[in-house]
Amino acid sequence: MQTIQQQRAAYALKAVQNAAEDQSIHSEYKSYASNLPAMIHMNGLGQAIAFFKAKSAPEKPPQQRNAKEKAYFSLYEMLSDWLCSKGDLITPMPLQPYHRHNDVLNGITSEDMHTYRFAQAEAQALMDWVKKFAKAFMTDDDNGEQQQ
Repeated sequence: MQTIQQQRAAYALKAVQNAAEDQSIHSEYKSYASNLPAMIHMNGLGQAIAFFKAKSAPEKPPQQRNAKEKAYFSLYEMLSDWLCSKGDLITPMPLQPYHRHNDVLNGITSEDMHTYRFAQAEAQALMDWVKKFAKAFMTDDDNGEQQQ
């Protein structure tokens, strides 16, 4: 049985590795992942995640998004999927605050303040891992070199 911290780390690792497959978003992804916890702290989860959703150009087909939009979208989807996780028996994941919803914004606008605070703390804890893994697995330049 894994602790919640191990489950967060495993989820973050998989999400970052999936995002890292697109070399074009490395720089933006690392930057946005690094800035998101501060945005959540200063503005709240709802404002921060709504900003990321807006910046992800949801009206565009995925293949028409630029690197910045792809990075915003990837981080938005990662957080939404985690916070709306229902858990399952095959891949044990904890029941998350917005497990009754398919999208984090629906959960934020539908649930009570206690659930919102839980989701905000959970988002911060997950982003600690995402930041670390993004720094470890994503390059900073076109040569594929990682920052020293």
